[in-house]
Amino acid sequence: MSTDWTDADEYPLATLPDTPLWCENYAFSCFDAKRDIAMIALLGRWPALTEIWRELLLISLGDERVICVRQHGHAATSRVAAGALFRVEVLRAGHALRLSYDGPASAQNRDELLSRGLQNHPLQRLRVQLDFTALSPVWNMSGHAARGEAIAGALHLEQVGSGTGFIEFDGERHVIEQAFMNRDHSRGVRDLRPFRRHCWAQGRFAEQQISFNVYAIEVFGVDGLAMANATVSKGDQRYPAEVIAVELIEGTDAMLQPYKLHLRSPLGDMHLVNTRSVCCLPIGVTHPWEAYAGITPGTHCMTTFEEPVHWAWDGLQGIGWSERAYNPAPFT
Repeated sequence: MSTDWTDADEYPLATLPDTPLWCENYAFSCFDAKRDIAMIALLGRWPALTEIWRELLLISLGDERVICVRQHGHAATSRVAAGALFRVEVLRAGHALRLSYDGPASAQNRDELLSRGLQNHPLQRLRVQLDFTALSPVWNMSGHAARGEAIAGALHLEQVGSGTGFIEFDGERHVIEQAFMNRDHSRGVRDLRPFRRHCWAQGRFAEQQISFNVYAIEVFGVDGLAMANATVSKGDQRYPAEVIAVELIEGTDAMLQPYKLHLRSPLGDMHLVNTRSVCCLPIGVTHPWEAYAGITPGTHCMTTFEEPVHWAWDGLQGIGWSERAYNPAPFT
């Protein structure tokens, strides 16, 4: 596990390679457990023309609605990652970022997203401003197992932190205070053709100042995990961790299901249980790498369940995020 990264790795790549299936992606999860508000925000380069960015936001405000944004644009600069109206600004490399959005969004139904995909519902104004503050060191998990790197990306930074700001939809403002957040920045070739299923999970136990990150991938044609990377942090010290066991989903009916995760690090064994998922924000992913709200009817996609979760470990209670995905057959 590499610990090497530079400030330049925080920003959009200045010179884009002419490499098939190369892409660059930012991902942010946010869970305010006091208010049961959750958001997953994805900002990634469009595979067909990598100067253009796709922005995808799915938000739950504690009710049955899924607030959705999906559009493309090219507002990025050398210092700001941006699509059309969603911006990611680095305030202090390795420590603080700001996410902002001001524009149209629609309220969707989760079951409809899973059966029909994103629908043309009336648009309302959505405003988001969240400041991410690091609570753990940056984890550069570059140097994956060879069978997993082509899916996860050659550069892959992650970091657990907290989020403060607001989300306002249709004039109703929700204040976000010290929410759990995880951020992710990856770039490199991402060939999804062999992908079968994965678990990308993070959590934090605030009183102990302990956080963890896990990324495990299974591919068609390979027995066992093709990649299993993990880290555990206590305060400002990060430790390598081993994935002893992880439960992957068996199909698209596994939404909101509890599961177990076993990590081993110099801090000892962590037998983690996802005791409750608050909601599910479903995303479909196609090959070449492109993300959608819900499924893509008539087109082969893998189904991804984005879920804010409560974690239990050795009698302790924590919060975090879980992303588990399932692909019924290899992409072609």
